[in-house]
Amino acid sequence: MHLYHPIRLFLMLALIAPFQGCASANKRPTELLPTRSTYRTGPFAIHSHKAMRHKDPIVQELESLTREVAARIGGPMPGQDKTVDVYILADEPSFQHFLHYYHPELPSRRAYFIATEKSRSVYTYQGDHLMEDIRHESTHALVNLTHPGLPLWVDEGLAEAFEHPDRDKTPDPHRERFLSDINSGFKPDLKRLESMDDVRKFTPRDYREAWAWVEWGLIGPKDSTKAFRSYLDDVMRLGESESVVALKPLSTRWSEANPEMKLPQTAMLAWIGEQKQVGEVAAKAPVDIDIKQTRLQNSEVEKQSLETKRSTLSTTRQKQSMLGRLYSSLFGQSK
Repeated sequence: MHLYHPIRLFLMLALIAPFQGCASANKRPTELLPTRSTYRTGPFAIHSHKAMRHKDPIVQELESLTREVAARIGGPMPGQDKTVDVYILADEPSFQHFLHYYHPELPSRRAYFIATEKSRSVYTYQGDHLMEDIRHESTHALVNLTHPGLPLWVDEGLAEAFEHPDRDKTPDPHRERFLSDINSGFKPDLKRLESMDDVRKFTPRDYREAWAWVEWGLIGPKDSTKAFRSYLDDVMRLGESESVVALKPLSTRWSEANPEMKLPQTAMLAWIGEQKQVGEVAAKAPVDIDIKQTRLQNSEVEKQSLETKRSTLSTTRQKQSMLGRLYSSLFGQSK
């Protein structure tokens, strides 16, 4: 039996301890992602900590959402040939821990849709807003499957339009909040929305304005819905790369659909007002001051995440190499 000198052993343990701490911190906490149960319905693979069944409200909500989105924006019903992973973490602390570790570059949100070249994933957690959040982010996923290349404001407007849960009997608050914005002096500007290409610059009012335009395009007057559906069909037909440069913006299409009206926002506001008179909205109507959850569908995030992982791996290897040299110098052999 080989006995270690007490002083040398203490020195080695003291020097190893910091390295062990870094190594354990860099270990990927895979247990944060739910793996106990996976239920497949349509394009969605739902991963959760509890077993899912067909009658589970989340399953039924996603099935209903898939049918509704396909019917209202056109295109085929997405099937199981393409997968959207939906991860439902146990609680908010687990979700924030997951975000902090896997995506430290992201701001804190209740949910995310993240798309890369190889995957489409929705991340959220069990909480009071689960149904709303899962519908919002899953709408992004469905739109990404059938209509890649939509302008950012249309994508966000669609997610807002479909996020209200089917089984929630309370009124959809979008109209009240948008009309409250109008009462406070806010003026919609579609061309301004069309110029925005960074979701981080969206304000709560921008989300509500995007909702109003999309709602007008989905269920508004015949001229507006015809032009909107034609635009969606063209985006689906051309695909992401061509539609961005080949299509006229919706502001132009809507203006051409009704040449007598120079500004489509006049028509949109008139239609919104007919649904519920602006004067009926209380002066102190509740306003959502929290920016909505957003998708992150860009290669830059993926690139930053990859660079972080490479840097962490390089640092770990350097420390392991240093540990080997230390062990050799102390005991005359490699670890």
